[in-house]
Amino acid sequence: MIKDLIKRILPRWLIAFLQSFREHIDVRIASVASYFFWLSALYYLVYNDCFRREMRSVLSARRSYYGNRDGQNPASYLLRRNIHRLEKGLIMRPRRKVFGEGYIIETVQHFNLCVESNELTEAEFSWANDVISEYFLVVSSSDKIDIARAAFKAADNVRETGRNSFHKPIAYSTLGRVEIGFDQFQALCQRRHSVRWFEQKRVPKNLIDAAVDVAATAPSACNRQPFKFYVFDEPERAQ
Repeated sequence: MIKDLIKRILPRWLIAFLQSFREHIDVRIASVASYFFWLSALYYLVYNDCFRREMRSVLSARRSYYGNRDGQNPASYLLRRNIHRLEKGLIMRPRRKVFGEGYIIETVQHFNLCVESNELTEAEFSWANDVISEYFLVVSSSDKIDIARAAFKAADNVRETGRNSFHKPIAYSTLGRVEIGFDQFQALCQRRHSVRWFEQKRVPKNLIDAAVDVAATAPSACNRQPFKFYVFDEPERAQ
């Protein structure tokens, strides 16, 4: 509101001069602040609020993470992170006889909590169950591992899985070849362009579902999958 009032009162040339002067000062201050961590923090605290939303989002995400970790509101992303860590331990060469002690109890507890809260999809459950089962098959004993093993076996949600389960880490060589050559891949990439005008007709739901299934395979840090997909196929809601 104040900015709109200033624009109405001051002439355009003066507004342009003030904006240019402010940008000049900002460049000088930012250049000096970049030399020291404490000056950088002070710069964004006092002079520039560009990242206030990002900072709040990070802190909000940490609050959510700790809440999920402590079981206040179970969510599967903490479980996915730990299952991914177990996967990395399982494929390590040479593999340690004992690994994952620092988080295996937390992993089993959160797995049981998520199942009890009906938080997991079928795919998430199968993946977590198979990886944890494989972990206990190959890891040696320790006090923490034995506690986690007992908690896992005692839970009603555990399913027996075979050694050939698809959801545990498998050798890349067993995946088979995909018959897509480089020229085909390059042609697909070159077809990508921004589309800003669309036909006024609905996209078939099966195509949307297929696109979401493919998009969900995108890699993410520790397989946290920090994304959601919203589909609006009604014109009024889309608008």
